[in-house]
Amino acid sequence: MQEDLIFKVHSLIQIVVLFSVENPHLHRQNYFFMHFDFSRKRNIKLVVSYFGCSYVGWQKAKPTHEARPSTPSIEETLEKSLAKVLQYPVKLQAASRTDADVHAEGQVVNFFMAKPYVSRTKKTGDTDLDKLKFILNCMLPRDIAIVSVEEAPIDFHPTLDSIKKEYWYSICNSSMQLPFHRNTSWHFPYPLDLDLMRKAALSLLGTHDFSAFCNAFKIADRNPICHLEKIEVSKLPQRQVRIAICGDRFLYKMARNIAGTLAYIGCGKLKPDSIVEILNNKDRQFAGITPPGFGLTLKKVYYPEKNSKVVSGLRLNPKAEQTLESFSAFASQEASDVIKK
Repeated sequence: MQEDLIFKVHSLIQIVVLFSVENPHLHRQNYFFMHFDFSRKRNIKLVVSYFGCSYVGWQKAKPTHEARPSTPSIEETLEKSLAKVLQYPVKLQAASRTDADVHAEGQVVNFFMAKPYVSRTKKTGDTDLDKLKFILNCMLPRDIAIVSVEEAPIDFHPTLDSIKKEYWYSICNSSMQLPFHRNTSWHFPYPLDLDLMRKAALSLLGTHDFSAFCNAFKIADRNPICHLEKIEVSKLPQRQVRIAICGDRFLYKMARNIAGTLAYIGCGKLKPDSIVEILNNKDRQFAGITPPGFGLTLKKVYYPEKNSKVVSGLRLNPKAEQTLESFSAFASQEASDVIKK
């Protein structure tokens, strides 16, 4: 009877975790992950850098009128190279599903290695992830590079374990844009008041409903609450402006819409105090333009320290932690009552 109760408690805890993680679109995948036996697999973590203008984005795109059918994705390009090296197909998971033309310096990806990778070195049979990195960089196109390869804990997930992401948006604020900047910055030749932009950015810091900065058609089925801890507007040489945004999560095209709204405030098209009104209205039409994707770069993905609170590799929100603690207390009391009987 005690074993029966323990089994039920374990199953209920898994269900609580499953429906409390911050990424509901991954519930089905996480349920499989929690029940699959990975004892004979290795979880490999990659940090990937890429120039996104030749790709439809990170994710494989379905052939629609919005996508470019003949243009590959970063995901499928990397998966094909890995399959050639490892001699079996792999499925990649990424921390951020960057859009078409968006670049990355620190995209984090993982996959499960079904068997050790044996490099052709003098020490035959040794696993050599450095060799794997070298071979991948030789095979991949010149606009994709593997920055690092390492073995991660078996329950590591690049999306669910991340605690924040940092994006940089680049604006060319010159009357003429140099050819070298045309694929890495948005040409916005109108005068910008950077002090006004910095002042307006302060209203975006903290936890807010960012529905007005999301381009998704069905915002109702997503969690629009995000927390931004940093927005820095910096003046760079050659009339370049950089907007660095760091937050726990981002809605669809949210980083670009923030950059476009701040640019409109800087040039006087929107009032400096309009940010609060935009947030309260929760309507996309009140915010600024969505600037082009090639000005955006995923700079870095952050992860918690080893002693942070995680359950099976899934980062829980505060409500989930409270639910788990309450349920654990209840389960302990029930188990104690059964033992006494």
